[in-house]
Amino acid sequence: MTRTALLDSPDVPATTAAETAGVDGLLAGLAAWQESWHRHCAARLGVQVTAVEVVAEVGSGHEVRFDVRLRGPEPAERYAAVLAAARDHAPVLDLVTGGGAAPAGH
Repeated sequence: MTRTALLDSPDVPATTAAETAGVDGLLAGLAAWQESWHRHCAARLGVQVTAVEVVAEVGSGHEVRFDVRLRGPEPAERYAAVLAAARDHAPVLDLVTGGGAAPAGH
């Protein structure tokens, strides 16, 4: 699954080590949240996950893509359900991107 989020930041490249570290820290934090959120969604759906791999990539225009891969003993359809549940509502990315409201029950 790939999730794209647009970050609201100036259209100026980071020029100092501190600025670059700030962006890197933000991406690392969002990637860590993606891992935790996918594990949470898997647990809620009763899907066994042995590994979650999250890769964050920054594109042009401050676009960030999160590629999330789940591993474990379950059939692929079960992992697809976890990815869909996580995609449908990701609270931290909603805060960063101004995304949608929480579905009922969240």
